Amino acid sequence: MKKIIAINGSPNASGNTYELLSRLGAEIEKNGVSFELITIQEALSDLKIPYCVCCSSPCNQSCYQGTKMEAVLQKCMEADGIVFGSPVYFGSMSAQLKCFFDKTRDARGKKAFLGKPACAVSVGATKYGGQQSTLRSIQDCCMVLGFSIVTDAEEEFGCGHFGLSAQKPACEDAYALARIPVLAKRMCREVLKSSSGK
Repeated sequence: MKKIIAINGSPNASGNTYELLSRLGAEIEKNGVSFELITIQEALSDLKIPYCVCCSSPCNQSCYQGTKMEAVLQKCMEADGIVFGSPVYFGSMSAQLKCFFDKTRDARGKKAFLGKPACAVSVGATKYGGQQSTLRSIQDCCMVLGFSIVTDAEEEFGCGHFGLSAQKPACEDAYALARIPVLAKRMCREVLKSSSGK
């Protein structure tokens, strides 16, 4: 069975970003794809330095070998697609999610994510609270890693925008909730399509 992993980039393990990712995961599973939600705060918890200091070039993975982060990176490399979620922090992704991306230098060198479908989810405190710029900051990192960017555009439901975004409380954002099945369907279609093409 194909698998999609979601990375919750929020420091709040059960907040609004978690809410959106959980609901998205339920829809993904309805489309016949396995789903796992990982909170990056937990994965960073046993690292001495969570961010990259470029201690070697190319990356020798020494800063995260034998840690929870190594296990998470391995799961991501084995997954068929990835969803990245973050609250809006100063119009961008959280520091926790950026730390995750900083730890992918070795995976990038191995082209581990090249062509793999990825999408982004963001939650802001207000209606126009930087959600789209947060989605774009996540997508920028995904493009550097070679992911194929997926948005909430779907043949049956029309063209979407940059991805799934909501105003907190996310469980009360009717438009965001309505787009969850759309993004799930599109992600599953892209995962199955990319897998069948291999």
